[in-house]
Amino acid sequence: MKRGVFRVWQAKPTGFTLVELLVVITIIGVLISLLLPAVQAAREAARKMQCANNLRQLTLGVLNSENANGHFPPGVTWYPDPCHGWALDTLPYMEYGNLIDGFDRNAHWSDAVNQSVVKQQIPVFQCPSTPTPTRLINPIQGYDSSGTLVKFADRYAAPADYGAPRGWADSRYSATVNPADSSRVSGAFVKTLTSSSSSKSSAWGPTTMSDIKDGASNSILLCEQAGRPDLYYGRELQPSSVGYDSWNGPWASQNCGWFWATDGVSSSKGEICINAYNLKQPYSFHPGGANVSMVDGSVHFLMEGIERSVFYALLSREGGEVVSVP
Repeated sequence: MKRGVFRVWQAKPTGFTLVELLVVITIIGVLISLLLPAVQAAREAARKMQCANNLRQLTLGVLNSENANGHFPPGVTWYPDPCHGWALDTLPYMEYGNLIDGFDRNAHWSDAVNQSVVKQQIPVFQCPSTPTPTRLINPIQGYDSSGTLVKFADRYAAPADYGAPRGWADSRYSATVNPADSSRVSGAFVKTLTSSSSSKSSAWGPTTMSDIKDGASNSILLCEQAGRPDLYYGRELQPSSVGYDSWNGPWASQNCGWFWATDGVSSSKGEICINAYNLKQPYSFHPGGANVSMVDGSVHFLMEGIERSVFYALLSREGGEVVSVP
């Protein structure tokens, strides 16, 4: 009788080999590296949209104030008047009346009596792309009881990533536009100034819609000025000893300054108009440009390559230039 032959079958091992695992890990890494920029771009697009919405709300608040009072809020008020900026007369038209009710209008914004108000974080003033948008500014700068400009080391203020240009200030070009004052051309918030203008509020405004002679769609009202009081030249954060805008950085402050094109590496005059200097021109942490709003309420993203002549024309309210938002 023939003996049977038995074969032993060995089952194949389950699972992955080391090589297969390495291949899978490599593929996953490649996919993540491809998807991450897209995710980051989508997040930045959302932040940019939120920023534009903030600016639109602030602009509508200014326009509602103008409609109710017959003039724009004073862009700047100066000593010996109680010092503050356009936000004080804008926020009540944006459902922030309860916050402003606690503000003592007979005192400077930097006065100790207004500390509980000016320290309030207001989300509509904060761009989500800005590093630490809920930062507190300390010290703050203002006038003491004798009219001396000092820094108050014991006082704090919440920031504003949006500001109002007074107009543009560049003696290289403005003499031919505004012979009365060869260094400044007024914007939407400021009456025409001369070198002998008083520092009192009446000399600085308020303006009316009829003063916007270049057209509401061609005149900048507000813009991003993100990151203040920290100073940025280009995308480089500067040491605090170089510059510190505790004067205009808080939302409750004057927050309305002269603008000019710079060289991108300092505050010196140059040809770069956007994202070169966050204290004296539109500046954002969005790639490629910054948001601005016009007197007609529209919001636009101005690209970094905008020509200086176009930028200055958009800043003036009665320069007579023929220009439109690029």
